[in-house]
Amino acid sequence: MSVLSDRDGQVPLRRRGRVCGSMLVDGGGMRLLNCSFFAAALSCACAGPSNTPESIPDWRKPNPALWAYVTSSQPQPMSRGRRFFINTRPSLDPPDRVVVLVRNQEIEANEATNADVPKDSDVTDVIRYGCNPDTTTYYQAPRLISVSGKDHPDSVPPTPQAQTFQQYVEGLKPIESGSVNEQIRTAACFLAGTRLRDIKARSNAVLSAPDDTQRRVALRDIVVAAGLACERVDQLLDRGADSSGSRFWGVACPGGAKYNVEVKSDGRGTSVMSCREYHSLSNGDCFRPLF
Repeated sequence: MSVLSDRDGQVPLRRRGRVCGSMLVDGGGMRLLNCSFFAAALSCACAGPSNTPESIPDWRKPNPALWAYVTSSQPQPMSRGRRFFINTRPSLDPPDRVVVLVRNQEIEANEATNADVPKDSDVTDVIRYGCNPDTTTYYQAPRLISVSGKDHPDSVPPTPQAQTFQQYVEGLKPIESGSVNEQIRTAACFLAGTRLRDIKARSNAVLSAPDDTQRRVALRDIVVAAGLACERVDQLLDRGADSSGSRFWGVACPGGAKYNVEVKSDGRGTSVMSCREYHSLSNGDCFRPLF
C-alpha cells in the first residue's frame, strides 16, 4: 500500500475506535463519504453525510489559504487557550513522513476562536509526522526547528542534518488519541496526500504531453508551483534522462530566468533549480544534453 497516497488526494490512515467523515478531493471539489477515523481527531459525530461549507475544516477545502486553522486548546488556570494553524504547503519526506510548519498563538478576549491575529508570543514549529497507515499508534518526531514571534517562516526551511536511526527512534513519541497533536497530524497527512496528487498530475502532464506547446505549459506550471517566476516558457530543451530514468529539461522564461527541471520517471516527484545554481553545484549547463 502506498503510504503518502495520491488516491483522490487522501492519505489512507487507520486507527482503532469510532470513525467519521472521510473526505476526498476530486475535480468537482469536496465531498463527504462514509465514516472514517477522523471522528476522534475532529470531534465530529457519525450522524450521516454532510458537505456544508461549515462542516469542512479550512485545511480540507479546495485551494486552502497558506495558513489554515486546525483547532484550539482550552484555557488553563495559569494560561489562556491557544489556537493552532497549519501551513498548507507541507514538505514530503517519503515513504511515510511529512514535514510541516505548525503555528500557535494565544487567544485574547473578544477574539474569534479561529481568528489569525499574529502576536509576539506566537510559536512556529517545524514538525515531522509519520503517516504510516498500517500502524495503530502514530508517532511524532521531535521538533526540528522552533521560531518565536510574529515574523514566522511561510515555507518549510532547511532542517538540520538527519539524526542517526537510533536517535530518530529514541526521539519518537506517541500521539494521544483525541489530542491537539492528533488533529494537527490528521491535517498534515491529508495535505501530504493532496500535495502528492498535485505533484503527480503536473509530472504526468509533462511526461505525456503530445507536443512541445503543451509540454511548455506543463513545465511552466512546475516552475511556478516551486515558487519561482515564469510567465511562459520561451525556450525548451529536452536534456535526456539519467540512469534512474528521471528526465531533465532546460527551461528559459522571460526576463532571463533559466531553470533546470527534473521529472522523476514514475511521475511522483519534480525538482526545479536555477541554471546558475545548477552550474555552481555540478558545473553543468541547463541547455546542453546530459550525455
